[in-house]
Amino acid sequence: MSLGNMRSRIADELHRSDLTTEIERQIRTAIEHYESTRFRWNEVRGWAVATTVAGTQNYSLTSDFIRFDVLKINYNGHYILLTPRTWQWMEERDTQVTPVRGAPSNYVVYGGSADNELRLFPTPDGAHSLVASYVQRLSSLTASADTNDWMTYGEELIRHRARAAVEIFRLQKPRAIAEFNAMAQGRRFFLSAAEEVAHKSLIDERNDALTTGSLKPYAI
Repeated sequence: MSLGNMRSRIADELHRSDLTTEIERQIRTAIEHYESTRFRWNEVRGWAVATTVAGTQNYSLTSDFIRFDVLKINYNGHYILLTPRTWQWMEERDTQVTPVRGAPSNYVVYGGSADNELRLFPTPDGAHSLVASYVQRLSSLTASADTNDWMTYGEELIRHRARAAVEIFRLQKPRAIAEFNAMAQGRRFFLSAAEEVAHKSLIDERNDALTTGSLKPYAI
């Protein structure tokens, strides 16, 4: 489904032909709301982030990066899992004028000269490959014919949220507002019951792909 197709469908469901701009705005807002949530179609596995340089601590990340699931470094033929830290943690330990060099074991993502900048600690002592699994930002939707996986695999989720947003915030429909208020008493993540059902279906699909469906006994 393209952006234009979803816009037309929402307009049909609302029985309104005069809300093109508002519907498109809410479609994009719905995507922005969910784009940091990990689904099956916005995962990237085994991405080569960069090759470290001796003495270089900071590295720019690609513009589609949202957040890491896992970051590791190939250090002398063995993968080391890097631990995510806060900027404050990094600043408190990285206190040498001449940075301590070695095998990086910690990282933080922070704003810098690029939109996202990766900082490692200790500072790399040579050329080593950084490999990651991360949540990515999909291509933007500008023209009516534009599409991406949000319009395909996440179509129902995005459509329900965008439509509910138009009903609540633009049309101020009493039924939609009442449903939203009732749901907001316990949680503010969803705008409508239809959105919640669509979200659960996608999360169940993702979890099915990640698990075996059985439990293994564990001795304490």
